[in-house]
Amino acid sequence: MYSVKEVAEIFGVSVHTIRFYDDCGLIPSVIRDNSKNRKFTDESLEWIFICITLRKTGLSIKDVKNYVDLFQKGESTLKERFNLMIRQKNKILSEIEDLKKSLQLIEKKVDYYGKLLNGEKIFWNHDFIQKMILEGKNLKKVWFVTGCSRGLGKALVKKLLEKNYFVAATSRDKKSLIEIFGENENFLPLSMNIKDENDVKIAINAAKEKFRRIDVLVNNAGFTHLSTIEEMSDKSARDLFDVNIFGLLNVTRNILPIMREQKSGHIFNVSSLGAYNVGPLSGLYCATKHTVKAISETLAMEVKNFGIKVTDVKPGFMRTEFFGKSFKTTAPENSPYKNLYEENMKFYRGQDGVQAGNPEKAAKLYIKVAEMENPYEFLPMGSDSCEGIKEICEKTVKLMDEMKEVAASTDY
Repeated sequence: MYSVKEVAEIFGVSVHTIRFYDDCGLIPSVIRDNSKNRKFTDESLEWIFICITLRKTGLSIKDVKNYVDLFQKGESTLKERFNLMIRQKNKILSEIEDLKKSLQLIEKKVDYYGKLLNGEKIFWNHDFIQKMILEGKNLKKVWFVTGCSRGLGKALVKKLLEKNYFVAATSRDKKSLIEIFGENENFLPLSMNIKDENDVKIAINAAKEKFRRIDVLVNNAGFTHLSTIEEMSDKSARDLFDVNIFGLLNVTRNILPIMREQKSGHIFNVSSLGAYNVGPLSGLYCATKHTVKAISETLAMEVKNFGIKVTDVKPGFMRTEFFGKSFKTTAPENSPYKNLYEENMKFYRGQDGVQAGNPEKAAKLYIKVAEMENPYEFLPMGSDSCEGIKEICEKTVKLMDEMKEVAASTDY
């Protein structure tokens, strides 16, 4: 005979568990003496073993009781035993999956500490993470933003730092970035000539070295040069494309390998309402924005299998320095287009400071979209952008209806 305590020690469970099984009527052959103390026989031990085994398969007490009753009556069927084994198998498989996850975590830790032992610099170290937790900060995404000294770039970086994101911000002179945003361990100001691919590589490598990853790229750098097609020089046209297109390609080309390795990332390319709506003097600028639109739509198709998202951003008129410091114009003294310049420049300069678009709200929208599981691939900003694109598209559909027969006349 065995006492409750002895049985509990045999099976490595609590005294309470043995008493509970007995109170539920799961253990035959339990004997109570005059003091109502429980005594267990060898047969009782066999039933306790069965009960513990059945419970480990995930069966409820009710199911175990039913199975014990059937077994005692000699009515336990092969089908019931088969179902029991299936449950036990599924439980073991679940435990194996949990063990695999634990093993993967241990392997990551081994790799991490191995790198530390080899003298590798790891930014996401234990001390840093603990410091962030103590300061009440979350470990958030790493952003790489170009053209941050003014305009939408400036508004975005300011908002990101307020929200404790990690930001690598570029401009032609990083001193201006430090003057604007100050110094912060979450912030990496970078001097970068976007037209020089080697300079771009140095900046991206610096960001990767500090933050170990890049989650979001915002190709924001750009400017406009207002001029008639005839009077814009070759140099001016190339400067415009070098920044707005080839600069964007330089940055994208060198960040994509990082995102592919991560199997995640999000690229925002800043196009414009001008990708649809052209006007006098803006032909070359709008051509760059048409190009950004085409690049964005193509890139989205090419990188989706790597877990990388692409969003084509189309701001309307935002209240930034766009019609102040961020544009140039070429108006020769005796230009035959003098009246065209006067009329259109009056309009453009009249927009400065009264644009409907709010840069701070645009910055918030960037962050909101970046945190979406399925972000927008097409992102107009400002009601004027939405209405302008809609109007152009409606006119295009109407024109295609009108030209259908003419177009069809060239078919075989």
